[in-house]
Amino acid sequence: MTSQTFIDLSRWQFATTAAFHMTFPALSVGLAIFLCILYGAYCKTGNPLYLQMFRFWRRIFAIGFALGIVAVSESGRQPWIVYGKLAVNQAASSLSTGELIASLAAFWIVYLVLVTAWIRQVVREVRRGPDPLPGQEGSDAAAPSASGAPAPAGQPMTPVEA
Repeated sequence: MTSQTFIDLSRWQFATTAAFHMTFPALSVGLAIFLCILYGAYCKTGNPLYLQMFRFWRRIFAIGFALGIVAVSESGRQPWIVYGKLAVNQAASSLSTGELIASLAAFWIVYLVLVTAWIRQVVREVRRGPDPLPGQEGSDAAAPSASGAPAPAGQPMTPVEA
């Protein structure tokens, strides 16, 4: 085989590994959330269909999780460089150290601003507290009666109507 063929094969190997590296972990995270929702729906409703769906997707999750781990560990080894199939100068980044540090610093600053804004908003919401429920003291909305019509203003709500 020629040198160019080795380079092409190495590039295809990297492309395949990178595709699996991005696909399977993302699917695993999405399926984990989906599994939590399914199991929560089963616990809330007791409907066995949710449990059946949970068990089916749990198997798919296990396969995707295992393939994601294999893809991540394989992409970290870079065998195309280790075994001399791809030259190091072809695998190295063309960015200078300053450019790399500047882009990393820019990401840190953006995420720092976003996290700070999120924390400030959470603290603001906690200090404000929850809105009063209809029929509670301080609420502008009247509590609904058993028939669904709003209770007259000033009339307390009974436990039967709740």
